[in-house]
Amino acid sequence: MPMNGYRLDLVVKFLEVHKNIKENENFRRFNYRSSDKVYKEFMLYAIGRNINKYHRFLYEKLKKFEGKTA
Repeated sequence: MPMNGYRLDLVVKFLEVHKNIKENENFRRFNYRSSDKVYKEFMLYAIGRNINKYHRFLYEKLKKFEGKTA
């Protein structure tokens, strides 16, 4: 089944995020095996990552996204 452009774009975006988590955050494996516990562990990780991003934004270490300019 060939992938259309939209689905391929979603796959590429997921792989970029996954690579960023592995390379920059050194998050290699989950501590638990059951899918429920893995889900909870990843949600805690994602919440912590978003709080860190919000903190950097508040103290102007991260600039507001303005979009592409033509």
